[in-house]
Amino acid sequence: MADEIVTITDPKTGARASVLPAIGFNCYGFEVPTADGPIRVLWSDEEFTAGACKPSHSGVPILFPFAGRIRGTSFEWDGKR
Repeated sequence: MADEIVTITDPKTGARASVLPAIGFNCYGFEVPTADGPIRVLWSDEEFTAGACKPSHSGVPILFPFAGRIRGTSFEWDGKR
């Protein structure tokens, strides 16, 4: 699944966020550069990108609350409701 990882990098600071949309759309990686090297700010299971873990157990959900959890609303994606 590594080819589905989206990494966003701030060109000014070098901070990086990694998201895996196929697995719960969690931001599972966030690193901030320092003089002593990058600091990993978010925890995620080592097997997260392989799809071996629950999305709710690693990182921070980007889409929250989860679709369908608010009464009277719906979510559509790729022609599916």
